[in-house]
Amino acid sequence: MNVESIGTINQNNNHNLEKLKQLSKDFEAIFIEMMLKTMKIGEDSTLGNSAENSIYRSMYQNALANKLADTSSFGIANLIFNSLKKAIEETKSPKIQQPIPLNQNNYIPFKINLPKDIKEIVKQASLMFKVPEKLILSVIKAESNFNPKAVSPKGAAGLMQLMPQTAQSLGVTNVFDPIQNIMAGTKYLSDLIANLKSIPLALAAYNAGIGNVKKFNGIPPFKETVQYVQKVISYYEKA
Repeated sequence: MNVESIGTINQNNNHNLEKLKQLSKDFEAIFIEMMLKTMKIGEDSTLGNSAENSIYRSMYQNALANKLADTSSFGIANLIFNSLKKAIEETKSPKIQQPIPLNQNNYIPFKINLPKDIKEIVKQASLMFKVPEKLILSVIKAESNFNPKAVSPKGAAGLMQLMPQTAQSLGVTNVFDPIQNIMAGTKYLSDLIANLKSIPLALAAYNAGIGNVKKFNGIPPFKETVQYVQKVISYYEKA
């Protein structure tokens, strides 16, 4: 991205903020005008209820409302502007939901008695796809507890619990083969990390799909997914 394009983005952002400020002021003006009409400010009983008096009242109340909104005497416009600005900023940045408290007693360090063949496969996968060994091991622990024959109710299978479609897209011919499963699962995880630039988001996508992560612009608010991310991170820290 060059300097000119950055300047254009900044100009657009400033323009949008000015429009938002004006809309906030317009809303405050409408609110004040309604309040003035309710309070009957600007009415002159000496003029009666003629059409001229009605027009006069309306013009006076409208002008006074706009003047009060411009001076921000009520602060409604600022309140609306700041609330909308905050909401817009939050939608632009990834939202990481607060972790659901987990029972730490469920997490048992697994580096002891780790099967040697699995450890060697993980080492090779780590070197090939540039993913930390203990992150791969943490995912395997959370997914299958090192059971190469594990199958979930949803059809995910093997050590890294690959879904049939994912396994097929990665060229896996035998999902229960530890070498194929770990290599494919690690490649998939590596691709997610490269795409999302975040390990927690990649873990969320591994569990709930990258479409849901992008839809919610962060970790999806699914209890299972939030717990899964926290579980893998906990294993990672204890590995």
